Amino acid sequence: MQPSRRSLLAAALALPAIRAARAEAWPERPISMVVPFLAGGSTDIAARILAERMAPKLGPQARIIVENRAGAGGAVGAEWVRHRPADGYTLLLASASALGSNPAALPQQTPYDPVEDFTQIALVGGGPIVLVVPAASPFRTAQALLDAVRAHPGRMTWATSGAGGIGHLTGEYLKIRAGALPSDRGGPEARSANRPAEPPKAEQASDRGGPEARSVNRPAEPPKAEQAPDRGGPEARSANRPAEPLKAEHVPYRGGSAVMEALAKGEVDYSLEVLASTAPHIRDGLSRGLAVSSLQRHPLFPDIPTLDEIGLKGFEVTTWNMLVAPRGLPPELAETLSRAVRAALAEGNTAERLAQAGVDPARPTTPEETRAFLAAEVAKFRAIVRQAGVTLGRG
Repeated sequence: MQPSRRSLLAAALALPAIRAARAEAWPERPISMVVPFLAGGSTDIAARILAERMAPKLGPQARIIVENRAGAGGAVGAEWVRHRPADGYTLLLASASALGSNPAALPQQTPYDPVEDFTQIALVGGGPIVLVVPAASPFRTAQALLDAVRAHPGRMTWATSGAGGIGHLTGEYLKIRAGALPSDRGGPEARSANRPAEPPKAEQASDRGGPEARSVNRPAEPPKAEQAPDRGGPEARSANRPAEPLKAEHVPYRGGSAVMEALAKGEVDYSLEVLASTAPHIRDGLSRGLAVSSLQRHPLFPDIPTLDEIGLKGFEVTTWNMLVAPRGLPPELAETLSRAVRAALAEGNTAERLAQAGVDPARPTTPEETRAFLAAEVAKFRAIVRQAGVTLGRG
């Protein structure tokens, strides 16, 4: 028997009331907060702090259990959550790698749309990436390190905690932006003690036309051809001859701790790694921080300048943690969870505990603001992948 038009209309009218009743009864069982990384890292610690502080905001009997589902730079956990019911009982504390850089650089390993396949709830926290060198490195400033990379294309090595991760794309972006940064060749820091300087002729040629015009591994143009664009200043250079990115060999490791160990041993020249991984090594004198990727200096290390300060104007790439759920989460549940996150972050010593884990608490965000933030971040990472020519996982 076919349902009548009247019964269908009655059911449609009753649907909001049914949803409201379900939302009122929720949560009736423990909520799972999935961390797409191994236990003990900054995202895991942040999840446990958040779960502890959020649960009471959801009801006297509410419980949030942290579940680790690690693998593929966060993609395993994210993909698992994507296929769960959108009922508010499965959440994902995602990272910039899981929902930002990996989908941009490794599309075959991340078969999900980071914006459309999830319901964004709230930003939890974040922090800068640190440009760091071994304690024994001759480089005391970011400018000196970048000058050395420019002077020895392809001969210096840099490490990150994984191909396609936030550190990797930050490093690629740094090489792109630094390719147009004027060289400061004057000091001895601009070259490593165990690497002789390039022949004077090759260095002078690159300086006459400005670093934007050529890499040192390219011979200088004849003087006559060089003078024409230079007389009008750097703005007069042809638009089809942009500055070339710096060249250095990327060495991916399995996690931040492995990166910092390799750095301390001098196995690589520099690294771009999240603050949570670098802070203990910088404090203990095992590594030296040269710059941070945020627009402001970090309060933990106020003496370390920003990349913006050294001339890379507007340079800002930060890592972040974001709470999301499977796509289709009812808006009332998303708002309830978002309010609980905001209340948890504002409570007592939550901010201090997160900071100790290397996570700076985020400003309060609504689900709509969180979605807009994620869309902008994904677009930024995809642009970096295009500009850098990163082709990981596209074979």
